[in-house]
Amino acid sequence: MADKEAVTPEDLEGMDIIMPRRLSVRNVFENWFGPIYGTLKLPATINLSLYNTIAMVRAGVGKGITPLDADFPPDLQAIPLEPVLAVGSVIAWKKNQQQPRPVSLFAEFLQERAKEYTSGISK
Repeated sequence: MADKEAVTPEDLEGMDIIMPRRLSVRNVFENWFGPIYGTLKLPATINLSLYNTIAMVRAGVGKGITPLDADFPPDLQAIPLEPVLAVGSVIAWKKNQQQPRPVSLFAEFLQERAKEYTSGISK
């Protein structure tokens, strides 16, 4: 599998997969796998901890699948999923309420990133 440019659900059919434990995230992966999901063996679940996933992969528990975009150690390889898996998030705060400076800066950062992200999307 290491020579693949992208991994499809069919590539993982019948394999041992380390899956996120959180139901909402697991549902995203179930939808991505489609009918293949029923063929997977799930020897372990994790709480989105990349460190724990890496440890389990190294121990031979299975292939790790994660929505996290991260740098992996040189002895492991991250292969993109095809079709691309999109995971959404919602962040909300009260309008017109004074926030501590770190919260305000974080909200400004997120708003700027959202503008950068959506500027390349045609509506």
